[in-house]
Amino acid sequence: LEISISPVEQKPVYAKDTDNRWMAYVRVDDENILANVIQLRVWKEEHKTRGRLLEFTRKEQILLETLQQTPRASLSRILRDTGFRRNDLEAMIRGR
Repeated sequence: LEISISPVEQKPVYAKDTDNRWMAYVRVDDENILANVIQLRVWKEEHKTRGRLLEFTRKEQILLETLQQTPRASLSRILRDTGFRRNDLEAMIRGR
């Protein structure tokens, strides 16, 4: 039996975990993977009004390049690959 399900338009997709908490997931191939903080931020930004020019700092460019090269990277791997401190990375993601 093969079932084909189209991708959802509204992301992220939430489901309850074993502790009955709602968690965000992303579908990759045939797996449901827990969404990381960066993916959640990207989804949030996708729903904001468009039309403004963004200028990236060198650190933001490094982060974007890292995510492009390894889209499923965990937060710890991103920290390791970029050399950023966790607080700096989280502040960058929050836009501070």
